[in-house]
Amino acid sequence: MAATAAAPGAASYLLLSPRRSRAASPSFRAAAPRFRSPRCVLGSEQLRVVDGVKRTGGVEPRGAVWTPKAPAPEAGLAALPREVRDSRMKIFSGTANRPLSQAQGREAITAKLAANLLTEAGSDRVIVCDIHSTQALGYFDIPVDHIYGQPVILDYLASKTISEDLVVVSPDVGGVVRARAFAKKLFDAPLAIVDKRRQGHNMSEVMHLIGDVKGKVAIMVDDMIDTAGTITSAAALLKQEGAEAVYACCTHAVFSPPAIERLSGGIFEEVIVTNSILLPEDKCFPQLTVLSMANLVAETIWHVHRDGSVSSIFQ
Repeated sequence: MAATAAAPGAASYLLLSPRRSRAASPSFRAAAPRFRSPRCVLGSEQLRVVDGVKRTGGVEPRGAVWTPKAPAPEAGLAALPREVRDSRMKIFSGTANRPLSQAQGREAITAKLAANLLTEAGSDRVIVCDIHSTQALGYFDIPVDHIYGQPVILDYLASKTISEDLVVVSPDVGGVVRARAFAKKLFDAPLAIVDKRRQGHNMSEVMHLIGDVKGKVAIMVDDMIDTAGTITSAAALLKQEGAEAVYACCTHAVFSPPAIERLSGGIFEEVIVTNSILLPEDKCFPQLTVLSMANLVAETIWHVHRDGSVSSIFQ
């Protein structure tokens, strides 16, 4: 197995060929002068380093291009100068062997894989709920129905006597469209936005509030809560700006650590989620309310089965 990398100033590639070594090919020898600075690439059995060499009569020695080296420990690679480590190279990996890919950096791209697996398994139509990135819908080669958990949360809020002075808040600029649609259906409530931005390099993020929440009950809306860092910081800002109470609403309760500590710290009056993700007992806390999506999903399936309009459910 052989490997090669691109020259400085161009995109870097990791090319692996199990058939034969390219070191003996004329095209490979002709490309040898392109290598200048050391680059680390993975060979079949060891880490190979492309050494920078001096020219002799305008031509680099053939034998000096590839020099086998013993595998360097991770700490050794991290200690290399930044100009030596090629920051333009990215390792893309699935989840089959995370320890290996994490030792070189990892960028998981499984949405397309999941779409292909569903198609190859024989699916001819897919229903997804509150997908985090709508661009992923384009990965499917079959019809996709995208549904939302908002109706379940809206019905619950409508049944509660919270306050007539409500304001719907988007915890970041990216969720404005979602929050606006939610506010329109929640008694046409006003909208507020938390704008988070970094003032400069190595400076902490500063949060600004767009809208009025003083003396009002704030309903924060998002598609999911992971570590709860963004939504908790936004809630603290709302309290500073005079919000009477803060509710957090989302469809997917991922709740990665330290989400439970943040959400149960007393800043939220109530945290409202759906059962799209099964929550174990150790992730439940007094302020948590879990709503069932069973009726919504069942109605969607029925509409699809009878060739009806799925969008009519959300009008």
